[in-house]
Amino acid sequence: MKKYRVKYQENGKIKVDIVDDDKLLFIKKSKNILEIKEINKIFNIFKKEIRIDNKKLAQLFYELNLMLKSNINISDALEILIKNRKDKKIVEFLKTINYAFSNSKPIKDKLKRFKIDHLTFSNRHPILGLIK
Repeated sequence: MKKYRVKYQENGKIKVDIVDDDKLLFIKKSKNILEIKEINKIFNIFKKEIRIDNKKLAQLFYELNLMLKSNINISDALEILIKNRKDKKIVEFLKTINYAFSNSKPIKDKLKRFKIDHLTFSNRHPILGLIK
């Protein structure tokens, strides 16, 4: 989630606030904005992507597919997979997907932290909306 430094005028005084994407829309409508700057943190540049093996990913979505075919709710299926996995990378991946589904956020944006072969990913997993 991106953060922004917003300089605005309120009651004749200039104020500065740091907000995220959601609050930025609200502030744009309600305040007299003087300046908006995106905050780029240095450690974000050096942050490594989390790599997930394609075989593990294929196995994971095979299991998810079986659960969904047996009419298990997607959030319940993701919770089951999270509890049964020991690989921290896979658990983080599943938690990210679960967070995106539960908060109605775009999954594609949330999965930018992960290094995934998108050709394999999009061909096998149409449920995530990453189709060709």
